[in-house]
Amino acid sequence: MNKVVVISATLAIIMLNSSCAMIKKLSCTASSASRTAQEDVSNGFTDMPGMAKAKNCEEADFKPAQYETEYRRAYEAKKTEICQVSNAGKFGYEEGVKGTEISKISTRYNVCKSMNESAKIEKSFQTSYQSGYCSSTRAEKVGLEIGKALKSDEELKLQFNSCSDQTLATARNAFKKGTEEAMRARTEEFLKSTGTASLNYQGKGFTAACRVAADKSKIEVEVNNPNPEQMLIQGQWKFNYYNSGFDKIADDQMQEAVLVQVQSKKIFSKLTLPRDAVFCRSEM
Repeated sequence: MNKVVVISATLAIIMLNSSCAMIKKLSCTASSASRTAQEDVSNGFTDMPGMAKAKNCEEADFKPAQYETEYRRAYEAKKTEICQVSNAGKFGYEEGVKGTEISKISTRYNVCKSMNESAKIEKSFQTSYQSGYCSSTRAEKVGLEIGKALKSDEELKLQFNSCSDQTLATARNAFKKGTEEAMRARTEEFLKSTGTASLNYQGKGFTAACRVAADKSKIEVEVNNPNPEQMLIQGQWKFNYYNSGFDKIADDQMQEAVLVQVQSKKIFSKLTLPRDAVFCRSEM
């Protein structure tokens, strides 16, 4: 039994070592060295930390010296690409429009500090970032998102506190549009679910859709009879009332008899309702 355990453990170690060797071998390629170098530059690493991975290539076909050569080549090429005034401006604007936190990307240009145009590169990045951050494109996008999430208008001020009044106005217009879209969708869903009740009277099913009139003067209940015979539905009707935020605010009752013809609809009204009622539900 002990011999079996020892053999199993030995095989496990051999397999683990083989796996590690395979992983190292796969990472010892020109493309891997190039990719690592590009990532290091993009992250603003000036000390070439990825070069240390070359030591893992002693037993690989792609030797350490080859790895280092390819890493240096890719590092310098990426550095040349990034450290251009125009590219810094383009990157800054795009990230600004996305709303990326500047502290997370500003270190990208550490690799350019030894260059003659370092100050111009940094200024191009900073100026373009602010331009993108306060652009109408971002204002419309963020305003619409915040509105659809039915968040407070105060969220807009936090998002655009460093921008002009014109940008904030653009965001508020989009915010209003987003809020209206969200409320319209939520209202439709509320009317279909809470506002419409599936009921049963004397073994027969029917629905009652309750709506508050636009002028708030009454509520109307549309009773739908899907059955092949007419229904006389009479008894105590219960009403629940909801405000504009879809919160229940009151309830009451009313005695009513409704005669609904075969597979037809009939509307009855109730003239008293709470002042703040916007939605309602009726049941028996």
